[in-house]
Amino acid sequence: MCRQIFDSASGEQIPATVAWVPERKGHIRFIGWKSEYFNQGGWTPLKRCQEVTQKFQEFYEKGS
Repeated sequence: MCRQIFDSASGEQIPATVAWVPERKGHIRFIGWKSEYFNQGGWTPLKRCQEVTQKFQEFYEKGS
């Protein structure tokens, strides 16, 4: 899922792709989306988070 998390390096909330890990009984962040490099094409960090997170979910559901 895509969630807002606190990024200690920037001191701001950023979108992040997180996953539930049953063995840890919690969520882990594995991609923090803070680069503004792609914004020119409308790909904000939040939009990239949402799109990529959905792809990960689809692969997971297919067993990939």
